[in-house]
Amino acid sequence: MSLQKMVEMKSTEAAMQVVERMLQKADSVMLVQCWVCEICGMPHTGIAPTSCDSCGALGSLVHHPYPCREMGSRW
Repeated sequence: MSLQKMVEMKSTEAAMQVVERMLQKADSVMLVQCWVCEICGMPHTGIAPTSCDSCGALGSLVHHPYPCREMGSRW
């Protein structure tokens, strides 16, 4: 095996280790908060607003355990 191939293999292994650490960290930290209105069902992302942007209900937002997906995204 040539020296260049060995260097490429080492850099690939290092990159894979970095990706692995990032994925493990992403599993432990929720990246996107999702809130759903109990009245109209509208999802909100980010910090929970005090009232629903759609129906205006106060205090009707509950934390949704899974990140919201945009319309049209494939499951």
